[in-house]
Order: sequence, then structure tokens, then C-alpha cells
Amino acid sequence: VSSDKLKILMDFLTKNKVMGLLFGAGVTSILQSSSATTVLVVGFANAGIIGLTQCISIIFGANIGTTITAQIMAFKTSNIAIPLIGFGSVLYLFTKEKKYKNIGEVLVGLGLLFFGLSLLGGYLKPFKDNPMFLEMMTNFGKYPMLGLLVGAIITAIVQSSSASTGMIITLAAVGALDFQAAFCLALGTNIGTTITAQIAAFRTNVVARRAAVAHTLFNVVGSLYM
Repeated sequence: VSSDKLKILMDFLTKNKVMGLLFGAGVTSILQSSSATTVLVVGFANAGIIGLTQCISIIFGANIGTTITAQIMAFKTSNIAIPLIGFGSVLYLFTKEKKYKNIGEVLVGLGLLFFGLSLLGGYLKPFKDNPMFLEMMTNFGKYPMLGLLVGAIITAIVQSSSASTGMIITLAAVGALDFQAAFCLALGTNIGTTITAQIAAFRTNVVARRAAVAHTLFNVVGSLYM
């Protein structure tokens, strides 16, 4: 949806670091994926469109923008899941313009994500009464580094911190996770999500690889600090 105008906007808006930060946060809020933004940034860096300072400011902003997804998930999103799928399907099937078809796909994707999480919540409810499951989840709160590691591994596998965070929020909502365990797992997802940028930076130029490393360092140091 945004790729055609993104290059021009990126060059204009990232001339100073604060604008780059706001731009990264804004784009990620719209795309609902920090991975998508960081991969775009790595690609633009490899093409020589933007420099390292611009890359880092956008990546920092992307880390802020991606939290919007978690905030949306924390509300009762199951109520809007079916309308989103329905409206998105209409746009995708009955419009001829590619832009509207893309918007339709985005809406269907979001709707399916919210619908899937509501189904997941229903199936996870019985686990909150399972002593073995509860003990395992409690350990994530007792041993923060364990929670951090598990959150990172899950996110590295599914390639989406939003999906992992959604699962954590769902587990917390049904009472299967306490706050401390959920907090440690959520911090781990911030580390795991950086694997996507590292894959995207494989066999690219120095600026692109440094941008990916900056993303990883920022998330690892930030998560350990928290």
C-alpha cells in the first residue's frame, strides 16, 4: 500500500533523528509489523537510499510503533474481527484498484489475527486449572532470564513479535500467566523479533548489516535493562 511513496517520504522525513524516530513509529503503527519496517530499512540501506543514522532512528521508532498492535490486542478485539474480515473481503474481491485490494488484504489479515486470538483464548482457558502448566508458567516469572529466553525463541520461530505478544496477552487474559511471567516473556519477544532483520541483512552492504546489528543491540540491551 505504501511502497511507492515510501522512498520519497523516507528521504524527506529522516533528515533529522527525531523525524526518523516519529516516521518509524508511524509507519510501523500502520503496517502493524516492526519486522516489515526493519526489513524495508535494511533494503533501503543496501540500495544506498538512506544512511546508517537514518536507519537507526527509524528502527528505534519501529520498536515504539509495534507496541500499538499489543495495545489493540489488549482490548476485546474479537468484537471487530468478523467486521474487519467481511469489509476487507469486499474490498479485495469487488474493487479493481490494486491499492484497495492491498488495503482489503491488510484488513482481512488483521481480522483473522484477532479472530484467531479469540479462538486461542477459548482453547487455553482449561490450562489455567492444570497444575503442571501453571507451574511451568510461574517459573517464567521466578526466573526472568528463562522467560526472556523462551519469549525470544518463540518469536524467532514464528517471525512475529506481534503474534507472540498476542499469545502472551491471551494467556494473561485467561489467568494462565501472572504479570511478572508475562512481562519477562514479552521482553523476550523484543529480542526474538530482531532475527528477521539479521536474515534480511545477510549478504548486504556494511550499512545494512550495521543497521541490523543496531536493531539487535537496542532490543537486547533494552530488554536486559528492563
